[in-house]
Amino acid sequence: MKNCVISQPRYLPAISYLQRYFNADIFIFYDIIQRQYLGWENRNQLLINNNKKWLSVPICSSRKSLIKDSIISDEKNWISDHKNIIFENYKKHPYFSKEILDLYYLDCDIHKKFTTFIYQTLINVSKILSIKPKQVLLASEIENDLIKNSFGAEKLKQLCIAVNAEIYISGSNGTSYGSDKVFENSNIKIYYNNPINPEYIQPNQNNFVPFMGFFDYIFCCGVEKIRGIISSKLTY
Repeated sequence: MKNCVISQPRYLPAISYLQRYFNADIFIFYDIIQRQYLGWENRNQLLINNNKKWLSVPICSSRKSLIKDSIISDEKNWISDHKNIIFENYKKHPYFSKEILDLYYLDCDIHKKFTTFIYQTLINVSKILSIKPKQVLLASEIENDLIKNSFGAEKLKQLCIAVNAEIYISGSNGTSYGSDKVFENSNIKIYYNNPINPEYIQPNQNNFVPFMGFFDYIFCCGVEKIRGIISSKLTY
């Protein structure tokens, strides 16, 4: 049965996000909603100087802009700055690889549209992990009148209908949005994914710091380990 995952774009995604990407038949960037100011779409955390620190893609669009209209600013050298910060803080980790760091940003510096940039990084993550890239669609490209005029869980259901999905894989927080009632008569099954959060050894940390961007996991544990984790079946 064809399943569908719908999620906002993510910069430096956590491994739980990559697991849903890996297990999706169709992965839809939910770009027809407003970008969350100080949210998770264009930023994530890594351990910098042994503390959690945000690394953010600079966006010049209005805070009220939809994700699909979000444009990366002309701020110079921000990719180089991020790469240098990551290099300096992870170069002594057991599985650090400059090649992996460079590959994540390959062909990304020419992109000004935020969704195009994030799409390219997902393609690059697929190369890093040696997995086949998934079918990634933009909600804005498949939006019809029913989708445009619906809200909340109903909008998600209409997106699933538009791509002929038989299963919608929601995040665990979907239970708070009345999704069960919206989907119950749609012939689309809805499953709520429990995000993975495996603990691992982080150098110079007395206590495990969860939910870091995937570089933290991959440089601590290696490509083979992260590939095995994200390729495991989703739990509901």
